[in-house]
Amino acid sequence: MEVWTEKYMARSIFELLDQYDVGFVSSTGFMGDIPRRKAEERMKETEEEYGIKPVIIFISDYDAEGEYIVECVKEEIVSAHVEKIALTKQQVKELNFISNIGYKEKMLKPKTLKNHLSKEYVKEFIKENRDLEPNGIVQYELDQIETKYLHSLLKGTLRKYIDMKLIEQHKELCEREVKDWMKKNYKGDMRMEP
Repeated sequence: MEVWTEKYMARSIFELLDQYDVGFVSSTGFMGDIPRRKAEERMKETEEEYGIKPVIIFISDYDAEGEYIVECVKEEIVSAHVEKIALTKQQVKELNFISNIGYKEKMLKPKTLKNHLSKEYVKEFIKENRDLEPNGIVQYELDQIETKYLHSLLKGTLRKYIDMKLIEQHKELCEREVKDWMKKNYKGDMRMEP
């Protein structure tokens, strides 16, 4: 399991992922071909080794590019189940987020459009989201989400996929193995010196 985001995330998110031994991938926008191929290989190896389909939990802005990135990941990383947990249209509505003014004009300029994101895709996204922003400015930054909310959302999603009993058993097994190894291989005082 991995958490992917198009943004740099708060340190508390890393700490949470560490507790669950979950990988983290961060990029600013679209991932290049080589990292994407490596991700697909990683997911395929995980599926072959453990017999289960790996999960990618995706966190990104709610805008045309953020949604398109998720669509591309779903199409390109076929060895994984991809679930976007934030930002969603529903969260934008529930949390009363403010759209980034000037986004529509910026995204429709030929210079700004990335080669992977067509003008038609952006226009369709804006059209589908008229209920959010009648003026067509549909770009909600992940930065608006409170860390506490994201932390709770992420924790709930991780627990949906991870058997916490197995995590605890694994942790206990590792601790026992370390103690056994220390007793067997370390002959001196086992206390740590400052």
